[in-house]
Parts: sequence; structure tokens; C-alpha cells
Amino acid sequence: METITGAGLEPVQASCAQKMTAGSDTSQDSHGRKTGLLADFPRTYTFTELAVLLSVHESTLRKRWWEKLELAYQHCPEALRVEVRTTKAGSPVFEFSEFGLQVFQEFKAANEEGCGDRYLQAVSLQYPVPTAPVSTPDNNPPVTVEVGNHQIVLSQPELPQTYSLESLRQSEVVAFDDPLAIAAQFLETADALTKEMQRDIRVREQKLQQTQQAKAAIAEKATEFKLEARLYRERTEMLATVQSQETQSLQQSLTTLQNLGKPPADA
Repeated sequence: METITGAGLEPVQASCAQKMTAGSDTSQDSHGRKTGLLADFPRTYTFTELAVLLSVHESTLRKRWWEKLELAYQHCPEALRVEVRTTKAGSPVFEFSEFGLQVFQEFKAANEEGCGDRYLQAVSLQYPVPTAPVSTPDNNPPVTVEVGNHQIVLSQPELPQTYSLESLRQSEVVAFDDPLAIAAQFLETADALTKEMQRDIRVREQKLQQTQQAKAAIAEKATEFKLEARLYRERTEMLATVQSQETQSLQQSLTTLQNLGKPPADA
């Protein structure tokens, strides 16, 4: 791929070239495919393989980077993706070529340098929309159009180097400074509360199980105790009756004996 210049990307291209060389050597050493007959075919890469080689999430490559690069390189004569096979239904399957891998490596390096947008702008300028040639009938001579010099040339205006988008906005936005930190704190707190609720449920279930075990342990003894209490009540009632009768009989015998005795004065 030709080095893109003229858009303030010279430092980015230098760092990109170094990272591309290291990335290309690593990909060739650790991700080589079958040898033999397959060595004659150019190496291609899927989104998953690119994600591993670039150490980037596959969703980032699919949903963010590829859309921008596809638009920027749409008029490039060399394709970033090539057809490798077709499915049983006849649909083509595309994978990225070595050139496509190199482009992704350069774009990653540009993003790390903070100038990904400048990189895309430079690519768009390098591969502009091709203009269709103007065809003229063979029988008619070509028509020449002169612009003329009826124009007023103005001096180059001096534009400010610092701009503000504040004047273009008509409303204020209400937002947290770090919503991801708030979300992380919420998730951490929710997990702690969930864990504590689960622990409390386990304690309550254990207490219920112990209560049920205690109830089962004393249920048989409670029935036996009620029977013993009824028997005790009946036996004590019977014993009290007999004791009372015997005491009364003893009192009668004592009375009879006392009646036989003389008073002390008569003695």
C-alpha cells in the first residue's frame, strides 16, 4: 500500500509502518495455514482471525472500523476483501486479503495516535471518485470551452485556528461525567444485595428445617406425655380417695378408743 501523505499523517505513517512490520511478522509466524498445495493460494483472514491478530474485539472490527474503511477504500483499485468460496445456497463468502490486513493494522495505529479520522480523510483524497471520460462523436470535432479571465481573485482569508461548537447548539444536555463508573457501582451494589438476600434465604430455610426437625422430635413424646398426664391424674384421684377413706376410718377408731377413757379427775 502506498504511504498516504499531504494530510498531516507523516508521524502516523511512520508508527504504522513499524507496527505493521511487527504485526505482519507475528501473523505469519503464529497463524500460518496449511503448506503444500495451499501455499500457492494467497492468505485470507476472517473477522475472527483479524480480531486475534490485532488484539481488538470482533464487534469493533465489524460494526465500527470496517464501515469506515469500506467507505474510504471503495474506489481503491486493490480489494480489501476477496471471494474465497460459495455456500451451498450459492451465496459468496468473502474474507480479507493481505492488503486488507495491512489496512486494518494502519488504521489501528492511526487510532492509537489519535488521528484515525485524518487517516480516513487522507485515504479518501488518495482514492477519489473516478470521473467518467467525456465521449465525443467521431464525426464531430471536439468542442473546446475556454473559461476566460472574467473573475475577481480574492486574497486567501485567514481562518481562526480554534473553533467552538457551542454556538451551533440550541439546548443544554444533562449527563453524568462518568456514567460507566456509576453503572459499575450500581452493578457491584446490586450483586452485594443479591448475595445478602440469598444468604438470608438460606438462613431462614435452615431455621425452618431445624424447627421442623424439633417438631418431629417432640411430637411422639408429646403424645406420650399427654397419656402419662391423664394416667397420673386418674391415679392421684384414686389414691386421694383411698387415702381419705383410710384416714376417716383411722379417725373413727381413735374416737372409739378416746370414748373408752376416763377423765383425769375420776382417776
